[in-house]
Amino acid sequence: MSNKNIDNFVHNILSDPDFREGFVASHYSHAENAIISGFPDSLSELTINVLKNTGIHSFYQHQYQAVQACLEGKHIAISTGTASGKSLCFLAPIINSIVNDKNSCSIMLYPTKALCHDQKVQLTNYLDFLYNLSSVQIQCGVYDGDTVREERKRIRENGRIILSNPDMFNIGILPNHTEWSRVFSNLKYVIIDEVHTYRGIFGSHFTNLIRRFKRICHFYGSHPQFILCSATISNINEFSEKLIEEPVTIIDIDTSQKADRHFLVYNPPFVNKELGIRRSYIQESIRLLSYFKETGLQILFFARSRKVVEMVYTYLERKEENLENVRTYRGGYLASTRRITEQEMKKGNIQAVIATNALELGIDIGGIDIVILCGYPGTIAGTRQQSGRAGRRNKTALTIMITTSDPLEQYLANHPDYLFEKSPEQALIEPNNPYILLSHLSSAVFELPFKIDENYGDLSSEQLNFWLNLLQRMNKAKLSSNKYYWISEKYPAEDISMRVADPTQFVLINDGIIIGKIDKQSAFWMAHPGAVYLQEGNIYLVESLNIEKGQIILCLEDPGYYTEHMTKTEVEVIEIIKIENIASSTRFYGKLKVTNIITGFRKLHWVTREILDYGTLDLPPSTLLTTGYWFNISSDIIDDLKKENLWLEDVNKYGKEWENIRQKILIRDEFTCQSCGVSNPPRLEIHHKTPFKLYRNVNHANEFNNLISLCPSCHHEAEAMVKIQSGLSGLSYLLHNLAPLFLMCEKNDIGIHKESIAVFADQAPCILFYDSVPGGIGLSEKLFSHHIQLLKESKKINNECSCTDGCPSCTGAVAENGWGAKSIVKTIIEGLLK
Repeated sequence: MSNKNIDNFVHNILSDPDFREGFVASHYSHAENAIISGFPDSLSELTINVLKNTGIHSFYQHQYQAVQACLEGKHIAISTGTASGKSLCFLAPIINSIVNDKNSCSIMLYPTKALCHDQKVQLTNYLDFLYNLSSVQIQCGVYDGDTVREERKRIRENGRIILSNPDMFNIGILPNHTEWSRVFSNLKYVIIDEVHTYRGIFGSHFTNLIRRFKRICHFYGSHPQFILCSATISNINEFSEKLIEEPVTIIDIDTSQKADRHFLVYNPPFVNKELGIRRSYIQESIRLLSYFKETGLQILFFARSRKVVEMVYTYLERKEENLENVRTYRGGYLASTRRITEQEMKKGNIQAVIATNALELGIDIGGIDIVILCGYPGTIAGTRQQSGRAGRRNKTALTIMITTSDPLEQYLANHPDYLFEKSPEQALIEPNNPYILLSHLSSAVFELPFKIDENYGDLSSEQLNFWLNLLQRMNKAKLSSNKYYWISEKYPAEDISMRVADPTQFVLINDGIIIGKIDKQSAFWMAHPGAVYLQEGNIYLVESLNIEKGQIILCLEDPGYYTEHMTKTEVEVIEIIKIENIASSTRFYGKLKVTNIITGFRKLHWVTREILDYGTLDLPPSTLLTTGYWFNISSDIIDDLKKENLWLEDVNKYGKEWENIRQKILIRDEFTCQSCGVSNPPRLEIHHKTPFKLYRNVNHANEFNNLISLCPSCHHEAEAMVKIQSGLSGLSYLLHNLAPLFLMCEKNDIGIHKESIAVFADQAPCILFYDSVPGGIGLSEKLFSHHIQLLKESKKINNECSCTDGCPSCTGAVAENGWGAKSIVKTIIEGLLK
C-alpha cells in the first residue's frame, strides 16, 4: 500500500466518530535516507562478491563500523532499530572467516527455536552464493530439541556454522563438549542475537551459560569474538559487558533507511467518568481489529498474555466473524503449528495473527501493514520492537496502542512523549544469584574439573571455592589433587530451566492426545482443576491436575464463563540489609521468605465480567526465598488521617460477645458456606455484609442479618469485593502498577504485599515489593533507590486522574459502598514526601 493510502487511512480513522473520542496521541516519524559507506578494506574480495550477488552493494554506516570492529578482533554490540540490517553485521564477518580459514567455525545463538530456523534460511542463501562463486561448500545447521538424530551427527562432525538456542546449549552441547571438540578448537565468532531478551532470570542464567562456555573454549585453546545484537536499551554498554564479562565496542547509531511511521495511542472512552470506568480495552482492541480486517491490510495483533490471545480469538468467534484468514500464535503450541503460521503469514495467506510477544522478535513473517498493541507491552524497548514489525521493506507503517485502565498505561496515555522521547529502560541481570549460580556451577564441574585457584566470571578463586566446598558438602563434588571433580550420578544440566524458576513441565491432554505443554508455575494458576483453558480458539475445562505425573486432563467444553485465580500471600523477613530513615517513613531492603497460596478461583461472564460463582482449591503452597524493599507509614500521617476518620486499616474489635455471636451464626447457617455451599469445611469464617468499619455501634454491626458464614476462599473474595479502599490498599495498587516504569520488567516480575501492622516495619503499616524470582535479581533493590521518584510519579498520576474517589486508573476501583482511596492516598503521599 502506498504512503498516500496509509496517510489517508490514518486521517480517516482519527476523524471516524466511532473511534475519534478514544485517540489521545498521534506521533509521526518522517522517512529518513540511509547513510551509506563502502566495504572495509580488510573484507576479502570473495566475501564482497558474495554480498553483491545477494543484492548488497554497500553497507549502512553502522554496518561498516560493526564489521570493521569485528575484523579488528573486538567484541561488539549492535544496538539499533528494527529492520536496520543487524544480521549483516555478523553474517559478513562469518563468511569472511570461512573464506580465510578452512577450519573456522561459528556459533549463532537465538533466544527461540523459531528465530534459529528463520535465520538459517537467510544464511543458506549466502552460503549458496559462496558455493556458486568458489565451489566451497559450507555445512550449517540448526541444533535444537527438534533436530533428528542423523542431522545432529552431521552437524557435530561437519558443521561450520551451528545455530542453536540457550536451552540446547545448556543441556545438549556444553555437557557433551568432547563431541564438539572440532568446533570449540576452531571457534571464531559467537553471535548472540536479541540480547535485550536476556534480562532478569533468563539473562542471569545466560551469563552463567557464557561462563561455562568460555571455560570450555579456553580448554580447547580458542578465544572467540562475541557479536551481540540488541534492540535499543539505555545501558547497552554496561549490560553487554556484564552479560559476556568482556570489554565491548558499542555500535548504537542507526544509519539505515527509515520509512514513514504513524503511532497512535487509543485510550478507551469513559463509561462513567466520575468512577473512572472506561470501556474494556480488550473489546475496543477487538473492535479496531474488526475495522482493520475490512481494509484488507495485513495485521499483527499483540496481546500481553496467552490468555488474552485466546480470549480475543474466542470473542471474534462469538461475533461470528470470518476467521479463515486469522490465526493465533503463542508459547505452548506445538512447534509445527507455529511454523505453519509463520510461513502462511509470510506468503500473505493470512491477514491477521493474534500473538503474544513470541512474535516480537525478528522472525520474518513478511510485510506487515498494521500492528495493534492490546495494552502497553510493558517496556519501551518491547513497544518499539513490536511496533517495528510493521513497515518492513520500507513500507509506511501504522501502530495503534490501546491502553488499559492500569495507572501506568493511563500515565502513558496522558504523557505519550515518554514513549517517544525517553531513553529506553535499563536491563537488569544478577548472575551471582545463589540459586542460579549454584545450578550452573554444578554443570560447570560436570563439564570440566575446577582448579582451586581458578576464577569463574567475576568471582575470585576464594569466592568460587566457597561454592565448590558447598557442592562437596552436598556430595556432588570432591576435592582431589587441588581439583574439584563431579561425583554425583545426576546429570546437573537437566535441573536448569533457563526461563522460569521451576523447570518442571506439565503436558496438556485432551481425549488422550497431547495438545501442548505448560510450566509448573503457570499450571497452578492457568490450568488448576475447574479452570477454563483456552487454546487456538478452543475452550477446555480442566478436569484434573496430577502433580506427580505432570499431567493436566482437559475436556473440550464451553461452560459459558472464564476463570481467574485468587491468591493469598504471607511474608517473613529473614535479614534486613539496608535501612534508611526519611522524614515520615523508614525504608528497608532485605532477604525474604514469601509464601503464595492459590486459594480458589472466580467464574466470570465473558462480556460483562460479572462474577457468576466461586470455586475452592487445595493446591500446595509455593515458597520463594528472595529479596524485597518495603517502607512503613509514620504514626504522624496515620494520626492525621484518623482525625479526619479516613484511616480504616486498624484491626477490627468485634466486642466481648463476638465468640457467642459467631457460634450462633455457624449453627444458623448449618456449618455451611453460604456462597459455594461446601459443608463442614476445616474452617468457616463470619463475614460482615456491610463492612464493620462503617458502623460506629458494635451491636449494630453484629446484627444477625448483617452476618454470614463463608469458607476462607469465599471470605477472601467477599472481602476483596466489598472492602473499603483505604489508603494502604489504594497506594499499593498505584505503586505496583507504576513500578515497571522504573524497571525493564513485567508487572508480575515484581510482587507486592501490604500489612496494616507489620512486625518487620516497626509495627507500622507497610507496603512491600519483592522479586518474583528465587534469590532476587535486583528489581526491588532498584526500586529501593528510586523510592522518592516512585512516590512523586504516583502523586502525579493520582492528582491528574479525572475520577472523584478512585478508579482503576489511579488507586483502584471504589468499593460497592462507593468509598474510594483517592483523597487518602493523596494525603499519605504528601506526608511521605515532606
